[in-house]
Amino acid sequence: MSTEGENPIEKKIIVTEDGPYFVLGGLLLVHKMQVVSECGEPLAWKTEGARELGECYVLCRCGNSHEKPFCDGTHCKVEFDGRETADTRPKAERQVVLPGSEKIIVRRDESLCSKSGFCGNRLATIDQLVLGADDPNLRSQVIAMVEHCPSGALTYALEAGGEQIEPDLPRQVAVTTDITS
Repeated sequence: MSTEGENPIEKKIIVTEDGPYFVLGGLLLVHKMQVVSECGEPLAWKTEGARELGECYVLCRCGNSHEKPFCDGTHCKVEFDGRETADTRPKAERQVVLPGSEKIIVRRDESLCSKSGFCGNRLATIDQLVLGADDPNLRSQVIAMVEHCPSGALTYALEAGGEQIEPDLPRQVAVTTDITS
């Protein structure tokens, strides 16, 4: 919370050239672990800890820091090449519509997928469930899968041309541990 006359720092992450991420604006850093079923299916995320690190902190991007998730300058020693390789087209151009029910339109942006496994279970994948999503029970399972997707790769609309609904993810930086293989 800022007092009158102060200008709060905008919440954002800056990707530096061949270096770390600068996290600005007092974003919370949380550690999360997958909660899985007895069959190894991801069910939810459990927060294992959270830290307020002030208005700015620096995270490793090269993967070689000895202080992960924080940057320790190792990127300079290993001559890290941080050239951006992500697909920078607008999200609407990257998304594909999963074929299936007219009762729910699911879109996937594969470039955002973190492969955490929330879009399936031991019985079916989201692609299979969408095919039968005229059934309200299957449709609710599809929505739950979209809502648990940690990367925002999945969205849905409840009618053709309807507003895309994304998971309501918290504004925080999360270090995650996946249990699924």
